Order: sequence, then C-alpha cells, then structure tokens
Amino acid sequence: MDYREIRNYAEDCFRDTPPPCSCGCPFGFDVRNFIGKVRGGYVNSAFRLYRDAVLFPGIVSRLCPAYCGEVCVRAFRDRCVDLKRIERDVADTADRKDSSRYALPEKKERVAVIGAGACGLSCAIKLASKGYAVDLYEQTGETGGRIRSLLPAEVYEADFNAALQYLNIGFRFNERVAHPRDLLELSDAVYVAAGTEGRRFGLDDGYDRASLATGTPGVFAGGGLFETDDVRCIENGIRAAGSIENYLKTGKMGDPTGLRTDSSIDQRYYRLDYEEVAGGDAEAGSARAEALRCFSCDCSVCMDSCQLMRYFRKNPKRIASDLSITVMPVDEKTKRLGSRLLNSCNLCGLCTSVCPAEVDTHEAMLQSRAKLFEAKHLPEAYHDFWLEDMEFSYSDAAYGLVREGDGKADLLFFPGCQLTASSPEVVERVYRFITDLVPNAAMLLSCCGIPAEWAGDAARMDDARARFLDEWRGLGMPEVLFACSSCMKLLRGHAPQVSSRSLYAWLDGHRDAIALPKGLSEERVCVYDPCNSRSDPGAREGVRNLATACGLKLEELEFSGTRAACCGFGGHIYSVNRNLVKEIVQSRTAASEAEYITYCANCRDYFRSVGKESRHILDLLFANGTEARARDGSAEDVCLPDLTERRENRRALKERLLGKAASARRRDATMRVDIPREMREKMDRLLLLEEDVIDTIAFCESENRKLLNNENGHYIGYRKNRVITVWVEYEMTGEAEAVLRNVYTHRMEIKDGERIG
Repeated sequence: MDYREIRNYAEDCFRDTPPPCSCGCPFGFDVRNFIGKVRGGYVNSAFRLYRDAVLFPGIVSRLCPAYCGEVCVRAFRDRCVDLKRIERDVADTADRKDSSRYALPEKKERVAVIGAGACGLSCAIKLASKGYAVDLYEQTGETGGRIRSLLPAEVYEADFNAALQYLNIGFRFNERVAHPRDLLELSDAVYVAAGTEGRRFGLDDGYDRASLATGTPGVFAGGGLFETDDVRCIENGIRAAGSIENYLKTGKMGDPTGLRTDSSIDQRYYRLDYEEVAGGDAEAGSARAEALRCFSCDCSVCMDSCQLMRYFRKNPKRIASDLSITVMPVDEKTKRLGSRLLNSCNLCGLCTSVCPAEVDTHEAMLQSRAKLFEAKHLPEAYHDFWLEDMEFSYSDAAYGLVREGDGKADLLFFPGCQLTASSPEVVERVYRFITDLVPNAAMLLSCCGIPAEWAGDAARMDDARARFLDEWRGLGMPEVLFACSSCMKLLRGHAPQVSSRSLYAWLDGHRDAIALPKGLSEERVCVYDPCNSRSDPGAREGVRNLATACGLKLEELEFSGTRAACCGFGGHIYSVNRNLVKEIVQSRTAASEAEYITYCANCRDYFRSVGKESRHILDLLFANGTEARARDGSAEDVCLPDLTERRENRRALKERLLGKAASARRRDATMRVDIPREMREKMDRLLLLEEDVIDTIAFCESENRKLLNNENGHYIGYRKNRVITVWVEYEMTGEAEAVLRNVYTHRMEIKDGERIG
C-alpha cells in the first residue's frame, strides 16, 4: 500500500453520504441534518434549512408526494417516517420566515425565463439571488401558474412574497414569446418553463434530461414542458438555475451535479442495524415525536466499535486524509498532523472486521507506520521500550529451544514472551503436560516479532520470521501450538506454510487428562476474548469448553467473539496516549461486574492492574487459579510482576528448563540501590527498568554529574538512556549505596557539554 492507496483507502466508506430519503428526494434535501434540528427543538433553523432546499416551503410541504417515504429505511421495520408532516409543521410554526439578504455584486449576464409558474419563478429567484439580471416573461397577468388552483392563496402568496422579498426581477406580464431563440438577442441564456404551452417551441431534439439543456446553445427547458409533478417542476427550476450559471461561466451546456434518481441510493443503508431513539419528553403525536422515529440513517459501525475513532472524533475518511498528509507531507506547507492518531491505534483490526464496506483502516494504519519508519519519521520513543524488550527475548538471557532429545518434534509449543514474563511457572507446567502426552514435543522461548510490526520495522519483523522458520524447519516442521492469539495471527500471516493451532483448542481435545480444579461450581464469570481471537473460533470455543468443564457459569460480553476488542495493550499506544489507554481499560472492565476469564496474559494483567478480577484460563487449569489471586482469595492488591521482574522471569525459566545459567543481568555491580515499592510502580508507568535507574545513579556518581539539595540531602542527576533521558532523585546511604527517592523521564535531548554540577 503506497501513499496514494493510503490516501484513497476509505473511498468505499459511505459515512456521511446521503441516506436513501435524501437520494429519493428530487431536491436532495439534507434530511439527516433537518431531523437533528427538529429533535433539538430548533424550529427556525430547521425551517431555514428546508426553505433553502425547496425554495417554497409552504407549497412543497403540502404538494410533495413524499418520495422519501417510498425508500425510507424505517418502512422495512414498521412504517416510513412521515417526513412530509414534519416539514409542514416546521413550515407552519416557524416564527422567523424572512428570506436572507445577500449583498452580492451584480453580474453582467442577463437571463430570460419564459413562464412565471412555480418552475419559472424558482429559476428566476435562484439566478437573481446570485446577482444575475433576470427578465421573467408570462403570457398571463399573474404568477403561480397551476399552483394557484391547487392551494389557498395565503399559502403560495406567502411563499412567493418571501422568496421575492429582496430581489429585483423584471416581470413582463401579458407577453407571449414567439420562440426562445428570439430572446437570445437580448439575453445570454433562456429558460423555458411555459408548461405544456412550451411544446410549440420544438425543443425535444437533443434535450438532456439531467442538465435540462436543449440542443440550442443557451436554451434550457423544464417544468411542465416535460413534468407532470408540481414539486418536480419546482426542482427543475432550481436545477436549471445551476445549469445556466454553469453555462454562463464555462460555455458548456450542462450541470455537473446531474439528475438525482432512485438508482443513486446506496443499498448498504438497508443492511445496517439501527437503534430506536429515546422519545424523552416529546409529546405523543407531535412532529418532534415523529422525528424521533427517524433512524437518521448513517453508517457509524466502526466509530461505535473503535474508541480511537471516538476519541479523535474522526471517521475513516478523515483518518485517510490525515494519514496521507502524515505519510507524504508537502515540505514547509503541511505537518505530520496524523502522527499521534496513527500511533494511538491498537492495530486490533476491529474497525475493519465490522465495516460493511470492507474499508481496511487496520492495514492503512499498519502501512502508514511502516512508511514513516522507513522514512525515519516515526518517533523512536513511541516504540523503543518494546523493541528493546523484543531484543531481550532474542538474547542469550531469554531465548531458548526446549526439547526432549535431538530428533524431530511432533509439536512445537510457542507460549509467547508476555505469558512467559508474567506466569513462567504456568508455562512450565503446560509444557510438562504437553510432553506427558507428546513426549517429543518442543517449546520455543521467544517473541513472535509483533513489536517490530507495530513499530513499522519491516526488516526486524522479517528477521523474527526467519528465525522462527529456521527453528521450525530444524524440528521437522511440526504443528505449532500458540498460547497467544496475537502470535498466532501474526505468524499465520507472515508464515502461512506453518501448520498451527491454538493451545486452547488442543487442550480442549485433551481436557480429560487435565486435573480440573475443584470448588468453582456456579461461579459467575465472563470470558474475555482477546482481540486477535476474532480470527480463531477454535480458540474461543476451546476456552469456553474448558471453563465450563471447571464448573464455571459463563456469561457473554457485548464485545466478544467476532467483535472482540483490544484490552488497551496493542500497538504500543501506552507510550503515545495514556489517556486513551485508560479510557479503553475502564470501558472494558466496566462491561460486567463478573470476573473475567481470558486467554491473553496482557488482557489479564491490564485488568488486574486496575483491580478487576481476572484470571487466565491456564491459571485455572494449571495453577488452580491461585496465581491470579491474593492470599485471601480476592483479586485485590495482587502483586503483578514489574517490568524488571518480567525480564527476570524469562531469564529464570530458561535457566530451569535448559539446566544452565543464562547470561548475567546487565547492571552496575559497583552500585546498590534500594528502590521502594511506590518508586517501582512509578518506574513501570514510565517504562523504566531497575537497571535504568541503577545505571543513571552510578553514572551521576562516577561522573559527578549531580546537584545537591541542601534542604533534604538528596542528589539530582540525569543520564541519556536509549532515546529518553532518565532523571533521578536519590539519597546516598553509604559507600556505593543509595535509596531512590524520585524518578522521571522526558524525551528532550540535552546537548553534550551542557554540564550540570
């Protein structure tokens, strides 16, 4: 996907396109906007919107056959919205009906209009309001034509007088025009709206129904000449004014807007799910109550599903515009205005999976990150910590292939880096269970490479894939069991030749061999599906079967199954938009008071970090649920491993399983630092490891780059670490011994040579 494809990826999105009722309306009336104003009680504003569209609100609201009702989406549920009644109520009850007055410069062109019925009047009024000189020829002595016989005089006279209020039109009553060509000597264009009388002019040859242009340059015709519907006659006059103005400006006989027909209706509107609008205090039977029946048809499926879109208040079309400018900005003219939005995306793909137009916002986001990374415009600080953590997974300290014997393996267990980091004992027990059933099974302690994909680093992702494939081929290309749905989806996409299955589908097939926990009967829980499990029904079914076998009573969340939503971890958005992460986690955890059973370590840990009871299905099966609970059996105050401990867990698991010591942890051996728990919690929020703090304090001491606060005896110093600068406030308690008192970071660069202390 290049930048042009990124710019156009949302071209099939029909958000904010005209709904069926607007397409069915000859005027293309903005019904959605109109209904919104009526619902809000803004009658005068609704009236102006309606009047500007139809020109004669009193006439049209009474004579319109209600074309909108024929295509109304609501009609397929019960009955169509009575829009005609709403329009008439607005036209009758508005108390501010004066026309708008514009001080437009007069145009040099002159237009002649033949016929002063509603059709001719509408064309003349529209052109005169734009500054054109208009002569209106009428063979009788009055305006209105057939309308006069259909409605009370007070209705049409009120409409005509209001529309003509500030206009200067030359009325030529009792003048019969021999032929429109005769008027071209005095005018630059002519519109024939003389009803059936106009047929004597012989304008049928070369007539264009869309633009109302005849075969004679400068002559247009419509209304009763070709129409039998009074409302469509009025629309003809309005459309003719646009075509004539286009002709006067370009010399071309045609209006680029064309003719609206029912064929322009997007049928996808009929396939959307709509919710009823609460009636509130609307009086039964009132126009407002009827307006509340309207679905205000629009596609909002992706925005309803995606908190990113709601947070930034941008739909796919707006996002496409921002991304195109961000990926390919014009130097010194535009900014990379979509960078924060782009990097705030979880990349979970829910927006794409629910889109009825199959607009692939997920792929556009992913490719945009890759483009920015390639151009070295993706902020390193957004992804640096996770890329460095990925490299740790490949280091001698954590990476390892665990296997029984040296031959081929029938199964390869891939637990993923985050489950290994948070629950190493459970990973080990699962592997032992697998090898009890499949003695030659192997386990790969590694990372799938998704941090590289999220960071747009295609080369590093390719290296991760190649490394995985080398191990897989060396084992004889066995089936791979994935404990993480993100790992499985990623490697299925990058290595489709690998036969793979969810660990949970496999365990479901062997659940008779599992020592299921006791005492869980009738506990009410919700299964929380990780976002990437949407593409794996086997995993979803397997987890539910296993949880049911444990005696749990399952309830479904709204966002589950094929609508599973990200917990907030995906895409590294924590470094970019912590407020959005907080909103996402709060939204997910507030969905039910019941405990969550999930099968993603990140989901479980994110939820537990905010006090939500949550257990991994493997906690239930292989740790009897104890690892997810505090000593009193509750989920409160559970001590989750901090970032440093997560690294140590991976290191220690490799040491236990491979029977040899992994490489030593990198830290300054000359400095011992006591880090209180509250500081460790803050370090986690700042994505800092213990070694970052120790190295910074050791650097400040060895280089004497520190300031002393005489009031409390604390030292303050900093050190550039990776792409961030770490600041520490510490107290020396002995020779090479310190206590951390505060810590913070920033992404500003302090130039070398600007020494403090």
